Parts: sequence; C-alpha cells; structure tokens
Amino acid sequence: MTSTYGDFRPLLGIARIYIGAERLTLAGAAQAATLPAGTTHIVLASEGGDVRYAVNVVATNASPGYVAAGHIVPIRTGNIASFSLYGAVGAYANLMYYAE
Repeated sequence: MTSTYGDFRPLLGIARIYIGAERLTLAGAAQAATLPAGTTHIVLASEGGDVRYAVNVVATNASPGYVAAGHIVPIRTGNIASFSLYGAVGAYANLMYYAE
C-alpha cells in the first residue's frame, strides 16, 4: 500500500494542479467536504476507521462509496455539486483536491 499522498499521486497521473486539502473528523454523522472551485480530482485517505462517501447527496453508513481504514483512493469528480462523507466515531477523512 502506498504510504503518502505524495507517493500515490504520480503513480496515477491524476493531478495537474494542487488546489487544497482538508481533514474532516467523522463522528457518526455526515460531513460535507469544502470543494475548491475547479476541483476535478480528490485523493481520499481514511484514518482511524472506514469512510463512506456520496456525491450530490448526504452520505450515510450505507453509501456506496467506500474506503477501508488506512487506505487511499483517487476519485475523479468531474462537475459535482457536493461531496459528503460518513464515518464512525474515531474516523477521519483526509482530502486533497486537484484540478487539471
């Protein structure tokens, strides 16, 4: 498994321009990500627990988007209006945003 965002990003060739990051504390309730204007890719790393995500709706513990604890996944966003995350108490969603 790749250990850092910096290791992961070049392998996929997904990012052109870094435009921001945030860390969301998930505590059994949905949290909305703050997408910078122009976001075309998100790199999501889960920490402390599994993370579920949903696009353009509020995430729940049954949302189809899933990142196992300790894993990193790239997500191509295209043109989305919102990105919501859900995790149990103790889970964090670490997000980095990129534009093409």
